[in-house]
Amino acid sequence: SIEDTNRLLEESNTLSRQTINIMTSQFAVMQEQSDTLADIRHSLVKKNEVEAEEILDQGERIIASLAHSEPGKQPQLIRQAIEFFDKAIALDPFIEQAHMLKAYWKWFLEPDSDGWVAGFEDTWRIALTETQSKDAGQRQLAEATMPVLAYLTACPSSDNLRHMPV
Repeated sequence: SIEDTNRLLEESNTLSRQTINIMTSQFAVMQEQSDTLADIRHSLVKKNEVEAEEILDQGERIIASLAHSEPGKQPQLIRQAIEFFDKAIALDPFIEQAHMLKAYWKWFLEPDSDGWVAGFEDTWRIALTETQSKDAGQRQLAEATMPVLAYLTACPSSDNLRHMPV
């Protein structure tokens, strides 16, 4: 009968509304969880960036100590600094200064090797990407890196590069 059909349709509509309400509630919970995970990820990325900068600073201090070290000990110190640059890169793959310094000092140690070329290529790729970053600090850092990077890659076979203060 029509009354039975109307009653079934009304029950079906009620059930559909309840299902939609449950799904909406579940979606809200999932969105909240997703936002929480995004916040955690952002915090971890920032933590890694800060830690990478600290490790980069340690490598730079080793490089700065070269001026006061014995010439025979310099290659060992440079290799040690490169290890710090590698650690910084592992934490923050977009830390262009670590890529640039690693490439430069690898070239300094092994000018006949091509390994340093890839390092400069990575640095250019990262720096160019970072100039488009929404983060003003990252953009500024990349823009500051570009002139030094241009100088270092302009004439990599020049012995003058060996005496450039980085």
